[in-house]
Amino acid sequence: NNLTSEAIVLLKNDGGVLPLSRGHIKSMSIIGEGIDAASYNPDGAPEGKIPAWARGGWYSSGGSGHCVAHHRKLVTILNGLSRRAAQENIDVVTSASNDVSAGIKAAQQTDVAIVVVGTT
Repeated sequence: NNLTSEAIVLLKNDGGVLPLSRGHIKSMSIIGEGIDAASYNPDGAPEGKIPAWARGGWYSSGGSGHCVAHHRKLVTILNGLSRRAAQENIDVVTSASNDVSAGIKAAQQTDVAIVVVGTT
């Protein structure tokens, strides 16, 4: 039980960098295939035509907890963070793939890296 509770730490605010603002950072990178993933509706595909867990499904709650967003209302991680960064005048560098080298290159150009990873 102790190991489980210690492993739950998702975010640690070392150095008081959060919340992200121009006062703390000048640039951030947003990295990972899921940063701009579309919502995936497993019920909307024709019988037998459902792709093997489309990328969007990985990031929009797969399995029994799957949520289907209306595309006009969907705000991807990239859209939401980019809009907020623009309000704070923070420069954004993106790497919308799971290419590790590209992610490292993007992260090295910025003060903070936000990495989006997931699985089904």
